[in-house]
Amino acid sequence: DLWVQAAMLALTLGSVPVLQGLKLQQLTLLIAAMCAVAMALLAADRPIAAGTVLALATIKPQLVLPLLLWLAIWTLGDLKHRYRWIASFLIAMAVQCSASEWFLPHWIGRFWHAAGEYRHYTQAISLLEAILPHPLGRLLEIWFAVATVLVCWKQRKQPENSGAFQSSTCLVMALTVLMVPTFSLYNQVLLLPAILFMARDRRDRKSTRLNSSHANI
Repeated sequence: DLWVQAAMLALTLGSVPVLQGLKLQQLTLLIAAMCAVAMALLAADRPIAAGTVLALATIKPQLVLPLLLWLAIWTLGDLKHRYRWIASFLIAMAVQCSASEWFLPHWIGRFWHAAGEYRHYTQAISLLEAILPHPLGRLLEIWFAVATVLVCWKQRKQPENSGAFQSSTCLVMALTVLMVPTFSLYNQVLLLPAILFMARDRRDRKSTRLNSSHANI
């Protein structure tokens, strides 16, 4: 309903990660929005558009890679009917890389070199490594990553508009926040879909209990 959508929009824009991202003009907010749009397109059975949007979102590859890996696993569950988003993604990536290489030759190699240097001189570490002693943080990262892969593999046959697919996607986004090598609050905007789904499910359960109570009366 309209009021629920308005409340969700207000809660999203008023959340601390979003406000910090807006203040710092962080591209993470754009990437999070593009991922949300891509998932909505996929759920609406528009895989070609979804693949194109995901290709555009790779301007911050560290935030999109876990999602792409999950979608690749999900595609294996029904490759005959789900290959279209991958085809459009690869075509869009080829066009982007070719065009950008033509405008700025050899930028891809320089980008990866600069990314490595950035992590070195900023000593960028993940959330778990920041709050837990070494090597416990790294071990927990590996454990969470393996557990997430197992869950995703188990849910690979679920349709894109199912609750299981949505839950697996939220799990992958949460793993991204844990593992991305930047301990920044604005990255937690990736958790907003999971929070909104939890709020929706809680409302639905409450409504179900009320209906059951009225029926018993």
